[in-house]
Amino acid sequence: MTKLRSVGRSTSEDLRARVHFCAETGQIWLHEHRMLLVHAEAQATLRKELIDTLGMERARGLLTRMGYAAGVRDAELARTRAEDSTDLEAFMTGPQLHTLEGIVRATPVKVELDRHAGTFYAEILWENSWEGQWHRHHYGIHSEPVCWTQIGYACGYTSAFMGRTILYKEVECTGMGHNNCRIIGKPAEEWDDAAEQMRYFNSESIADQLIDLQTQVVQLRSSIGDRDQLPQDVAGISPGFRAAYDLLKQAAGSNISVLLQGETGVGKEVFARSLHELSSRSGKPFVAVNCAAIPHELVESELFGVEKGAFTGALVSRPGALRAGRWRHPVPRRDRRPAGLGPGQAAARAAGGRDRAPG
Repeated sequence: MTKLRSVGRSTSEDLRARVHFCAETGQIWLHEHRMLLVHAEAQATLRKELIDTLGMERARGLLTRMGYAAGVRDAELARTRAEDSTDLEAFMTGPQLHTLEGIVRATPVKVELDRHAGTFYAEILWENSWEGQWHRHHYGIHSEPVCWTQIGYACGYTSAFMGRTILYKEVECTGMGHNNCRIIGKPAEEWDDAAEQMRYFNSESIADQLIDLQTQVVQLRSSIGDRDQLPQDVAGISPGFRAAYDLLKQAAGSNISVLLQGETGVGKEVFARSLHELSSRSGKPFVAVNCAAIPHELVESELFGVEKGAFTGALVSRPGALRAGRWRHPVPRRDRRPAGLGPGQAAARAAGGRDRAPG
């Protein structure tokens, strides 16, 4: 097992010698890989927009995977140096490149590795983390570590270098208010929460999820539209109307008696018909009776029927409207109404199983 010891300055100088600026072609090269010189503030603005657009969790996954890809590419350079150096010296290429690229100053505190045995442990101090500083600038002190791109880089670099999955966790972070960042890396199976952390390395199709959500919204709107659809002869959008219609729908599912009140012309009979159509007796008769057109002395016999000989002129027995229709909604008129009914009222009274209603 190779443990950390001092690494000569010539190693860093060798890496800097591999950076080439080509003015003729407008390209920057690190060994065989093209690089970009980007403003940190512009990169931070893009990062903020990703967070504001996608949310913290989705942005974290995207930035972690981006860093992971960069780490894997830098590991290729480390492998070319491994032929002429020790495992530790080759591994140090990653922290030195991270520093050279202006991401963060990476100083190993403890490194123990054996590429052949597959064992690995590292503790690295990060100073001047651009990601932690800018996250704190945009969002203030955060409750969790925020150097997602850098953690992705460390995981990608070390996993590619070791040939097995190495997972790093940030145990201190400037985004959380610490003076510096500190990370610890070891094989994924040695972490208790490896599955939770590894989910950020799995790409997800946001477009497919948006399409699924859009489909759900369309279906939900359709179901709401079907639920709130009014009969063709009923129209109204005011809050008062909607409240009354909601009560009507609740009453339609029960066998309670209903009294509809309102001025002449507000639609009491329309509501009564709607109540009938929404009820379980919608297939039964619906009879509207104008109570105002019935003489006061005949109201009882018209509604409840009469037996033969009950009074002068009752030559035969006949059922009343309630007995014949089994549901009766008397609708009085303001000018003529039987005693006991107030102006503008429609009484709905249950008297059996079928329906009969106002007019």
